[in-house]
Amino acid sequence: MEFTPDMLWNIIITLVLAPIFYSIRQNTTEAKRLDILLNKTREELARDYVTKNELRDDMENLMTRLEKLDEKIDKLFELKNKVVVITGGSSGAGEALAYRFSSEGFNVVIGGTNLERLKKVQSKIQSSGSKCEYIVHDVSLEREVKKMIDHTIKSYGRLDVLICNAGISYRSVFENANLDVFEKLFRINFFGSIYSVKYSIPHLAKTNGSIIAISSLNGFIATPTRSAYVSSKH
Repeated sequence: MEFTPDMLWNIIITLVLAPIFYSIRQNTTEAKRLDILLNKTREELARDYVTKNELRDDMENLMTRLEKLDEKIDKLFELKNKVVVITGGSSGAGEALAYRFSSEGFNVVIGGTNLERLKKVQSKIQSSGSKCEYIVHDVSLEREVKKMIDHTIKSYGRLDVLICNAGISYRSVFENANLDVFEKLFRINFFGSIYSVKYSIPHLAKTNGSIIAISSLNGFIATPTRSAYVSSKH
């Protein structure tokens, strides 16, 4: 076969340009791959931007809610001149609670059946510079519980905390127990709290107040000779 100058030029051009075309094709493929990757990166960045914006908005909403919660907590802990009513406040846990609440700035109203003890607690609280009033009443009687709450509102115009503390106990083997005692325990320990809550709720709702009911281990675990008391505390 005889090679002509044109054929030789074609061979030379092919040999020279083939690697160049191959390189171009390779670069084009790489360019396409890079372009695809770039587009994916743009999409991910856009999604990330949206996510960050959403996260920022969520954080701002959370901070706003936390600020409002802080305000509520601050108001909650502004205890000075708030009012607490404590049934059975002349002795025991009720007396101790009266002293503690008064030391925190509360105006205290205590109730009980023993006038002398009530006066003693009142005197001790007043001597420390706090306000305290008492009312002699029987929590087993609905009208007397209402009288205590009415007296509190008349004196202080508000109610922030109700503590249902009044209660009595009784020991006896059940088969020997006087059923009248069961009724008495329920009227004081159970219904005394029911009456107190009933007449306090409208006033507590206005102050976003609290109800504290003093319970007993016997409210969870029964013990021998305490059937009446255990029943009233469940």
